[in-house]
Amino acid sequence: YWQCMINKDIAGMDRIMADDYELRHMTGLRQPKQDFFRSVTSGELNYYSAKHDEIIVKVSGETATMIGRSKVVAAVYGGGRNTWRLYWKQRLCLLQNIKSLHKHLPVGRIGEPLSFHFLKLVQTDCTDAEAGCLPLT
Repeated sequence: YWQCMINKDIAGMDRIMADDYELRHMTGLRQPKQDFFRSVTSGELNYYSAKHDEIIVKVSGETATMIGRSKVVAAVYGGGRNTWRLYWKQRLCLLQNIKSLHKHLPVGRIGEPLSFHFLKLVQTDCTDAEAGCLPLT
């Protein structure tokens, strides 16, 4: 996720994000997937690096949550390059039997693709750690 944003790799982000993905910025702005992609490709959002101090993963049934603390170097909406200390939370959901990957899957005994499970990122919430906010839970 972070490396795709740094590299402006829209195809990579598209592969790991669900169609209804939403980024919730620390300002409160809610940005759907395609709007986020436009902001990255237009240069409104420029990410240079992300150093993760902590990442916690919790799995429950068919969902997973990643909660982290990171230092992200970025220039956003015309501002200069800054280091942002973020608390973030990402929610991922399980997708089953993705048929578009059929040609890449091994086949079973009767020639059908084996059933694989994939996680897709559905939401990212960011909070400014410098503002004294508690980690997202």
